Amino acid sequence: MLNSLSIAHMQGQDHEQALVFARRAVAAAPTRGEYGLSEGEALFRLKRHDEALAAIERALGAPFEEQRFRALLYVLRARVLVAMTGGRVDPEDCAGTVPPLMVYLEKARISLEQAEGIGIQMGELGAAKRRVHRRRGYITEQCPGEWGRPED
Repeated sequence: MLNSLSIAHMQGQDHEQALVFARRAVAAAPTRGEYGLSEGEALFRLKRHDEALAAIERALGAPFEEQRFRALLYVLRARVLVAMTGGRVDPEDCAGTVPPLMVYLEKARISLEQAEGIGIQMGELGAAKRRVHRRRGYITEQCPGEWGRPED
């Protein structure tokens, strides 16, 4: 019930209230992946990216049976990481701004590989891959050069 209320509030663009219900759902049943997904999504929509990543990591660390939610959490993590690169490239300081952004994008790419490895078909996966690719292209367009994949 709490998660349904969270989803309903997200659909109504009341992300603060969605977060309240999602957190109550997570507190009641921390091993339900869909509850962690709702919490992460609400935080993402509120542009509280660091908190969203923390919520996603907590949810991914919990054992749960429905692997579809694990895959969706990986996709959400990638979306958050891509969002964290927005508005941060500085063409006047490419060497200082691009490498950390590429680290975020590499982590997003890996997260999408993890989602894909679960083997569940989801439209969100293709859209997230395109988002990562477009953001990498935008960054390299703003700061041409050899930025490749960062070292792990």
